[in-house]
Amino acid sequence: MIPAMTQKSTSELTISSRTQVFLIVLVTILVSIGYVAGTMLGLSAITPLLFYLPIILAAYWFPRRGVLFAVGVGIAEVFFVYLYQYPSLPDITFAITTASFYVLVAIAVVISSLSSGLRDREARYRAIFSGSEASIFLVQNGDSELRIEEVNPGGGTLIGCHPDDLKGESLIVFWRDDLARDSLLQSMKDDGSVSQMESVMTRENGTTVPVLISGSRLPGRMMVLTVIDISARKAHEEEIEARNTQLSTINRVIAEAAAATGVEEMGRGVLANLTRYLGCEYGGISLYEEGSSRLVAKVHHGDDSLYQNLMESGNESVAALKEAVSQGKFLVWKEESGTQCDTPASGIVVPLQSGEEALGVMYFLSCSSRTCSKDQQQTLESLSREIATTVTRLLLSQRITETNQQANLYLDILMHDINNANLASLWYGDLLLEMLSSESKEIATKMIEGIKKSREII
Repeated sequence: MIPAMTQKSTSELTISSRTQVFLIVLVTILVSIGYVAGTMLGLSAITPLLFYLPIILAAYWFPRRGVLFAVGVGIAEVFFVYLYQYPSLPDITFAITTASFYVLVAIAVVISSLSSGLRDREARYRAIFSGSEASIFLVQNGDSELRIEEVNPGGGTLIGCHPDDLKGESLIVFWRDDLARDSLLQSMKDDGSVSQMESVMTRENGTTVPVLISGSRLPGRMMVLTVIDISARKAHEEEIEARNTQLSTINRVIAEAAAATGVEEMGRGVLANLTRYLGCEYGGISLYEEGSSRLVAKVHHGDDSLYQNLMESGNESVAALKEAVSQGKFLVWKEESGTQCDTPASGIVVPLQSGEEALGVMYFLSCSSRTCSKDQQQTLESLSREIATTVTRLLLSQRITETNQQANLYLDILMHDINNANLASLWYGDLLLEMLSSESKEIATKMIEGIKKSREII
């Protein structure tokens, strides 16, 4: 409520340029009439002071034309005195002196007005400079070292030092991105300004900060750089990118697992996607015999020597990882001191379980000391259940196929044996027909026809 009233009252006090000109002209006419009347009444020592009012108004409202107005008023007064008082030399001299004072007063008012305006602008810009959340650096444009002339508190916070300590320092010490710096300087040279250039600044403690830099040239071989910390935006972008990668990997793995017709085909496709997602050099799946932990199948992708060296190693530093792979226990492992790639320096082991039954284990190994993020762990745990379900489906499908093959084999054998028995029966039936006659032969004939029908059915 109060700010609205203040704004309204301020706007009401504002006088337009036309009104100002009208007031100056009106005051000048009134003062001129008073001056002429006073001079004719013998008050020439006082009446010239009346012109100070329009002169001060003109100089205050129109600083660039105020002095010219004062000169014009002075000339007009001298001309009037010359016409009215000639040949009185003292009166003419007094008029000339008064006219000079008019000019001096106008100049003083103009200087005062301009100085006040400059002080107001300086205070305004100083408040913006000091209160801005963005980092502002004033540096020497012609200096190859980009010496810092002045920096606001935001710049000190960004670098990690007090602003006063940065004066005279080279900005290159903290801005080590040579490519971005050269590009900015070239843009400054060609266009005079640059807007929103992404780069990296280095704090005093050595940590880096992603920033957005804008700048422009200033007179006196100077330039101003505005630097904005975009760490939060970058973190958000990386989070979105990681989430998209995670979802994309999950979709590809599930699609390939659903389309696979065999365990080995499924395993190779899944491991190829997951090793790429985790950034590992090796991935493997070991499957157990049903009802036991005996290894019956193994599928791998990548450098198999990492797995072989791990299982053959007697080094205590990798014993936990080796045990987890052998027994199918969940483990996220990293060896901080790992420098050589003869054994893994990091790895993650995820059991494959279908319900309460352990079907096998999935593991990923890397030569470098990688940190597996929480999102990656959750992705592997979620996919392990899908993979276990797919393995169960493929194994059941394989067993059904094998059972069908066995049933077909048994049926072929059975049909073969029955056909052999039928052939023997037909052969003996033909012999029997030759030995029988009359009614007995008719019965034997019906028996042979039954055997033939049995053969046709088979």
